[in-house]
Amino acid sequence: ATRTVLAREFVLVWVDAADGRSGVGYTYAGTVGGRLVRDAVRDCLRPLLLGGDDRFARTAQIGVTAAVLVVTVAAARRGGDPVERLAWAAAASLATLPVTWFHYPSALIPFGLAALFRSDGRPLARSVERLIAAALVIAAIAIAFLPLLWVSIGLVLAAVRLSAPGDTEMAPPTVD
Repeated sequence: ATRTVLAREFVLVWVDAADGRSGVGYTYAGTVGGRLVRDAVRDCLRPLLLGGDDRFARTAQIGVTAAVLVVTVAAARRGGDPVERLAWAAAASLATLPVTWFHYPSALIPFGLAALFRSDGRPLARSVERLIAAALVIAAIAIAFLPLLWVSIGLVLAAVRLSAPGDTEMAPPTVD
């Protein structure tokens, strides 16, 4: 390990439904994000769900899953750079549940490295390096404010796109 972890914060939610069902939900909130997540649940989600039934949450999850499927299929079918298409599909696949958002930085590391390696020695290498460095810094800050993670993801995707070989670079070599 490269750091000492003094604490981990989790947020627990107890739910009692009108029909007698009950359950407990939890999420990992990093080392400092517990209060932020707790406040978001209490101030944003609770009023939205209080007095309702589970149909809202189930319907919302269906919509999110459908959107993820559309993005993943569109990324796979789109022409162009296969690394960028795979990066979009990977990012979309993690969007289905907020608990997976903490895995974005590690899941996108291979794509950031691919962008760095394939831009090496090209004029755009410095821009790709800056995008990846900014993505890393913002991902670290996102431990305390999770929505910033989406900015980090966008920067990695931008670096991957910028590092894509041009048409002449992708063409197979010709034999004279």
